[in-house]
Amino acid sequence: MDFLESQAKAFPAQKEKYNELGELYEKKLWHQIGQKLQTLASDDFFQTNSRFQELFEKFISKCKLFLNPLMYARFAVSAADQNPDAEGALKFLEGIEMKDDVQSSALLKISVARKQNQLKNPTAALALMEEVRTVIDAFPGVMDPIIHSNFYLASLEHYQTQGPAALYFKNSLLYLTYTPLKDIAEDKQVRLAADVTLAALVGHHIYNFGELLQHPIVNVLKGTEHGWLSELLVAFNAGDIQTFKTVFQQKKTSQAVLSTNESFLNQKIRIMALIEMIFQRDAKSRVLRFDEIASTCDLKVEQVELLLMKAMSLGVIKGEVDQVDSQVRIKYVQPRVLSTAQLTSIKSRLSEWSEKVQNTANFLEMNAPELLQGFGS
Repeated sequence: MDFLESQAKAFPAQKEKYNELGELYEKKLWHQIGQKLQTLASDDFFQTNSRFQELFEKFISKCKLFLNPLMYARFAVSAADQNPDAEGALKFLEGIEMKDDVQSSALLKISVARKQNQLKNPTAALALMEEVRTVIDAFPGVMDPIIHSNFYLASLEHYQTQGPAALYFKNSLLYLTYTPLKDIAEDKQVRLAADVTLAALVGHHIYNFGELLQHPIVNVLKGTEHGWLSELLVAFNAGDIQTFKTVFQQKKTSQAVLSTNESFLNQKIRIMALIEMIFQRDAKSRVLRFDEIASTCDLKVEQVELLLMKAMSLGVIKGEVDQVDSQVRIKYVQPRVLSTAQLTSIKSRLSEWSEKVQNTANFLEMNAPELLQGFGS
């Protein structure tokens, strides 16, 4: 084809790639063309100067009828992402029709929604996302993971600008569930890790950090300017008030989000300290005195009841407060994903329980005749 030949002459170092595409096209090896284009979509040469967009417009578009529909839609999205003008990219995507294929149509709608977000049209973006959600829910089979990945990417981008932080956090975790970390550019990994960690800290009704801590995305913060966020996240998960205070004092002047949410964060870390305090108790020691809670949660005794009421209203604990004896009987603690250290604690308690059961069994075995004789008389 003329375009491929001209590009091969213009870029001698890339001649082999263009020639290979031309040969495959002449032989009508459409599957192989699709595989080659997938490689080129992430090639450094085609990632610069909108070269993949040009390749799409002058070559890939001519192969539309012969390529896998979802693959073609992915190429269209990659081409649109190279357009620096969001308005132009939006028009480009809207001009591509894939009505006969549910998944490729859904992917294109998601990409249009992302462009609407970039153009600060959140209402239009959200309407498109709701359309796609309906399609996903009604799909009879299992959709390609790329659909879910892009759907949650569009969702997290929407909630990042519109809030609330809790929905940004939720959709970020879902995005990471469907997206291998290696498929995210390194600079974007760091940005996402910082944003999702911050959302976990300032998000209301988020009192479970284990799932995020277990994801490798958190590790990318180490050694960066955002390393303090990882430290703070670990402190919240463990209810470590002292570490929280240290990091908070160091960063509050340079991080406006911390100073803005100071009151909320102080309350949240104390609720986490209360949860961790309960977790460390065995089932027979769930009656906590107010003075114990005050000491663990760095509060005055008269502030404990207010903390308990807040934790109960959030649903993270359930129990009965005894104001007369200044104590609380805990009946329920919100389940959460445990860290390695917390699992080690569980293992230790299970070992103790197993030993007690074995001792009881041994006692019954040794004394069964006497016990039965006494019962018969």
